[in-house]
Amino acid sequence: MSFKRINFVFVLVVLVVIMMTTVQATNTPTVTTFVKASTSHQLSRSMNNIIEKQPNVQCQDGSFCPAGNTCCPSANAGYSCCPANNAVCCKDLQHCCPQNFSCSSGGKICIPNSRWITSEN
Repeated sequence: MSFKRINFVFVLVVLVVIMMTTVQATNTPTVTTFVKASTSHQLSRSMNNIIEKQPNVQCQDGSFCPAGNTCCPSANAGYSCCPANNAVCCKDLQHCCPQNFSCSSGGKICIPNSRWITSEN
């Protein structure tokens, strides 16, 4: 994978994490970073151009998230899908951060674990 593609995918994943909405059982969107695991197929379709074909991720409760997502415990019981691979699930049970980031105390800001982010060649 080229350096430019890695940067593009990283930026896109961060933007998706910031702008994601949750689909509730009533299908009424609310602003958070998770997508309900059972209804996350819509996100999967939009990210198919970016993520190479991989099997869906199975959560501990038996629900599934699209490939490249991380299962995170949900405030509404069960699991939600964080649109980042190997993501960090925040303690507020509503937000998540990409790998190599930590959640702020309120869970709404992702903080880099180190000052310098590097990429392997």
